[in-house]
This record gives sequence, C-alpha cells and structure tokens, in this order.
Amino acid sequence: VIEGVVSGVTKFGVFIQFDDRFEGLAHISTLRKEESGNPKNHYKKGQTVKAVVKYIEPETRKISLSIKDVDYALEKMEMERYIVRDSEPELTTSPFQALRELVQK
Repeated sequence: VIEGVVSGVTKFGVFIQFDDRFEGLAHISTLRKEESGNPKNHYKKGQTVKAVVKYIEPETRKISLSIKDVDYALEKMEMERYIVRDSEPELTTSPFQALRELVQK
C-alpha cells in the first residue's frame, strides 16, 4: 500500500504521484464501488489517497494502481503479522522490488 497525492483526475481514472518520482493510474474500474461514475465527483487534485500497486510495466514505466483493494491489502498485512509461516519465501518479484529497479535505471 502506497500513499500519494492526486496529480490529475480524468473520466477514466485518477493519476496518483508517490515517492516524489513515480506516477501511476488508478483506472475507473479499480476505484471503490461507491466512487464509480465520474472520478471528478470524488477526487480532487492535491488530495492524499492510498492505493495498491497492481502492476508495473518496466519498459514503459507505467504503474497500475488500485484504490478499491486498499482495505483488503491492509487487512492482509495486519493478519500476516500474526501468522507463522513455515514455507520458503516466494521467488516472484514484488511491485516494490520492481520500483527499486526502475529508480536504479
């Protein structure tokens, strides 16, 4: 979960700038159900919002975000603090590892 600032609002979604170097798009389909319709009715430039990084396209530097998945992600993170894991760590690249790789380029 990242926290950022709304840098633009269009009829197809909300652009969010975070970490002073990145900007991603929360497409209208990834907004909360009660915020569907015209995003301009729910989001304003400069507003602070939380989002989940869903996908990063390294070649084009496009970052897909989701606002509707924030509550689930926060709950999952909280639950994982209390779960003891016996399995090996996953070998997949996390969105944050991909962001670090973009910064290094």
